[in-house]
Amino acid sequence: MKKYGRTVNTHHISYDPEITVDIFSGEHQIITLMERYSKRTVSKDFIRCLKRFIASNEDKVVEL
Repeated sequence: MKKYGRTVNTHHISYDPEITVDIFSGEHQIITLMERYSKRTVSKDFIRCLKRFIASNEDKVVEL
């Protein structure tokens, strides 16, 4: 599916119960990698960076 000129993918955030979200294709790749890395220990500063990224981009979000 194309929306905003970018490909949209469906991503499972839970399988039991099944919960899916629509995210852009590039975001799907990023979140998949983050989920793989989070199976190991995650640094506190990594979470701090993510929070800062989220805060600085909240005004740019679009509903898919």
